[in-house]
Amino acid sequence: MEKQFVIIGAGPGGYVAAIRAAQLGAQVTLIEGRDIGGTCLNRGCISTKALYTNAKKINELKEMDTFGVKLDGFSIDFNVIQERKDKVVHQLVSGIEQVLKAYKVEIIRGWATLLDEHTIEVKMPGGEVETLKAEKILLAAGSKPSILPVEGVGLPGVITSDDLLNIDHVPKRLAIAGSGVIGIELAAIFQAFGSEVSVISSTLLKRMDGEMIKRVQPYLKKQGLKILQDCRVTGVEQGDNGLTVHIRNKKTEAVDMVEADVLLMAPGREPLLDKLGLEAAGVEFDGKGIKVGENFQTNVPHIYAIGDATGGMMLAHVASHQGIAAVEIMLGHKHDIKLDVVPDCVFIDPQLA
Repeated sequence: MEKQFVIIGAGPGGYVAAIRAAQLGAQVTLIEGRDIGGTCLNRGCISTKALYTNAKKINELKEMDTFGVKLDGFSIDFNVIQERKDKVVHQLVSGIEQVLKAYKVEIIRGWATLLDEHTIEVKMPGGEVETLKAEKILLAAGSKPSILPVEGVGLPGVITSDDLLNIDHVPKRLAIAGSGVIGIELAAIFQAFGSEVSVISSTLLKRMDGEMIKRVQPYLKKQGLKILQDCRVTGVEQGDNGLTVHIRNKKTEAVDMVEADVLLMAPGREPLLDKLGLEAAGVEFDGKGIKVGENFQTNVPHIYAIGDATGGMMLAHVASHQGIAAVEIMLGHKHDIKLDVVPDCVFIDPQLA
């Protein structure tokens, strides 16, 4: 089946690109193996911000006596918290699906693999396989959580951010390997929910300005977060009382351990390329992502790539702007995208930007 313009991946890069391509008159086919909205809506930005709102309300309640309001106590219903988060996500995803439908974007649900530079095989959830021919292809396959290559990562209780966002209880003791935006946002959220949180930190929020980090550290500690600075995880064991997380200080080489019920692996994210069939299509890539030029064009002239799949700044709004730019270039329009200054933020209390 011949298709004019195929986009692989319906995250913030892919679905925004699909809408822009349709606005410019292209007949667009959008292929997605999981959920419309991608990581950002379903397992990232929106999910964490929904939970952050709950956490902020809880922290405000804890400080009400400062304002002369005496509370006899309160409790949280984590099931209701998760239901609210899911409702927010569902509402936004439904909205995006309606916009795509309005622009007559064809949506195919399944995992896409390039068989050659023009041929795409799509494996549907039910096991059926469809083969497409595409004139132009935009790769927006996104990313997946990274896992530290240490012994014990396959043990029960060692999870990724995808798992923690859908967990059915508040862990009593939560250890977090990683102190980037994902790790610190989830640390602050679950500390508010009642977890005892230990953050194993190599470099705290390294994307943020150093002066900001100096000032925010006391706030995080005041909120109850235990931050183990300059440390890395060296292994995980199953003990009689949950998980034992072995750590080593990078500067002093001193070893220590943290006891936890759940260990969140949050060292970062990596491009999701393993099912894409880049070799078969002759598209150049490495461990950092798909290689593209300044116009998002790969070494195969009619194949472009954007967003997390290319490495670089793994931010939803970056992917969206790259998607718009790539589509306009692919359809013969001019676009001057500037990525030298990009907004960045961390949803903790206080918020950082």
